[in-house]
Amino acid sequence: MTWDASVPDGTKTAKDNGPGIRNNWSYIETEIQDDHYFDESATNDGHHKKTEMPVVEDSGIAVDSNKDPSGLSSGMVGMIYMRQKTATECPSKQTNESYYALKDGSTMRYSQLGIRAMVNFKGRTSNGACTINYSHNVTSVSRTAEGKYTVTFSVGQPTSFYIPMGSAMRSSGSPLLIGVQSAASYSTSVNSKWIKITTTSSDSGSEKDCVNAMIAFVGG
Repeated sequence: MTWDASVPDGTKTAKDNGPGIRNNWSYIETEIQDDHYFDESATNDGHHKKTEMPVVEDSGIAVDSNKDPSGLSSGMVGMIYMRQKTATECPSKQTNESYYALKDGSTMRYSQLGIRAMVNFKGRTSNGACTINYSHNVTSVSRTAEGKYTVTFSVGQPTSFYIPMGSAMRSSGSPLLIGVQSAASYSTSVNSKWIKITTTSSDSGSEKDCVNAMIAFVGG
């Protein structure tokens, strides 16, 4: 089915325009179905199957020097959008990221969205694969020594300069701290495809095995 640009034809009656109008309406309905449930049922309106968007500066919206929206439409207080990181924010690679803009009075506030990866896993007292309780974009967690683990991502991070945040617990004793394993160079412990972490006793400073650990990775 194709769109008939000659409809409506002002030289024809409404009746004669009918088939062409019905054809174009069916065309619209078919095209909308690509990303929208159109007229879902007798009691439910349609809804979107997905949302796709360009970077905000390509949408015609006014942006500031960082390419964030400099304002919102009248009556609007928030917007989800995409933009590219600036070279100042991420010198190694300017990736496209998702953001949320909030209008707070006369001030625009911006939050970067998206967790690159996360994992909740059970620690162990011998080397090998750890049991994963919950994860996103993590293929495996392996114990390599007491209190030392390697987290491997399913899809590598855009760069190796992401930010890990987490906590760990043990069955008794002082709380555990999560850190990155000490090394002579950054790349020895942190890679776009994996990261080597430690669970360390908060009083002795020595590596200790955890019962559970929870880590999220953002940015990068």
